[in-house]
Amino acid sequence: MFGWNLAEKIFDGFTILRWTDMIRPIEYVELDKHALNSVLTYLIGKEYEEKTGKTLNWYEMVTYNIVSYLANIATSDIKAPVRSFIQEESKLDWNNYILQSYYSKENQQFYHLNDFIEKEEFESYLKYLEKENVESKIIDFAHKYVTYREYTQIQQFNLNAVDKDAVQTQIGDVVSKIAQSTDETLQSILKKIREKSSNLFQLYIYFEKLRPQTRWAQTCRMPSTSVLGHSMFTAVLTYLTIKGLNIEKEFANDYLVNNFYASLFHDLPESLTRDIISPIKNKIENLKTLLARYEYRIVKETMLDRLDSKWKNEFEQLLGVKAERHSGKTIYVFEPFDDRTNKPPYVFGKLIKVMDLIAAFMEAKKSVDVGVTSMELQKGIKSTQTKLLEYEPIKYEKAEKTLYVNSFLATIPHYAISEISEEDKDDKKNKSVSGGTAV
Repeated sequence: MFGWNLAEKIFDGFTILRWTDMIRPIEYVELDKHALNSVLTYLIGKEYEEKTGKTLNWYEMVTYNIVSYLANIATSDIKAPVRSFIQEESKLDWNNYILQSYYSKENQQFYHLNDFIEKEEFESYLKYLEKENVESKIIDFAHKYVTYREYTQIQQFNLNAVDKDAVQTQIGDVVSKIAQSTDETLQSILKKIREKSSNLFQLYIYFEKLRPQTRWAQTCRMPSTSVLGHSMFTAVLTYLTIKGLNIEKEFANDYLVNNFYASLFHDLPESLTRDIISPIKNKIENLKTLLARYEYRIVKETMLDRLDSKWKNEFEQLLGVKAERHSGKTIYVFEPFDDRTNKPPYVFGKLIKVMDLIAAFMEAKKSVDVGVTSMELQKGIKSTQTKLLEYEPIKYEKAEKTLYVNSFLATIPHYAISEISEEDKDDKKNKSVSGGTAV
């Protein structure tokens, strides 16, 4: 399993702001942007597969989105045109700088990224868009279109900006150019995703609605994190963890992709219900059950029933639909943290729940570490830590390694975990690899 230092580095995406030279209605952060990149890649890719009967390389698309995110963290908030100029003029030096950030001897001891994504693979994805295949076109369009959507939201607050028309034209031209450089089928899908009346666009908008929704309602934190960013953070941690489990080669890529997207989608119902804090869910009798039923009904009516695509069944399974019997009736609910390993798409819901708890733990602890604290945050740290400590080692049938949840907490610098018994500590020593990155 990854350690604290790598998770903390990934968390930096919450603090990298976008469009800092413009007035913004909300803070646009890097992690949120890459969440939408991944969502849009999924929607376009699934439509393309259905219309052509071809199978895309989903492992490559998911891994590229993660690598590009890590690359952007390494290079901070450099403005996109400036970044493009540097890449064109000093591409080799640029890529080497990113690689050194994660894979130099000093930093590798610090992050252990090589335990999950080898340097050669990481480097290949820095050049992935040069492939000019369907996958790279989908990725490139998704990244540029999300940027375009951001600017359309920002421009109304910057009516007097001297370069507002130039920026809009430049971004719009890039989006159009990418869309026109593809085959006819993909062109039609990219046109559809830009039509505000299309069901595909409407589904994408529900994910966008997770961006202004902050986590830990009524609790002051630094940095503030969105439901959308939290979902992406959980998805990246899930991806790395499953990589570390060494899944059998025949199943590895499918498991990585399915669990990445299941993690990314797990809070989608909150685009309709908004975030309901845990104390309310836990203190009001049967509220969790009632909410699960309500979430399924409203998501089905608002999103799923409007989709005329065959892949909506897979999408529904990734969300975690589950049939339950109540008073002789079948009731459908969403249970995103249930394991679904009996048929495809295979999802490790229990593992995703662990990553969700780690994300919540870090959101509270990172705020306290920088001096923004409260009784609620202290309780949150204690509560999530206790829940993590309660997990027994998790072993999946097709995984070579076992997940030892407590090993993550053991890697946090200067952090005492009194609840871990000496027996547990000895067990983690035996099961861990260098630097505390036990699996």
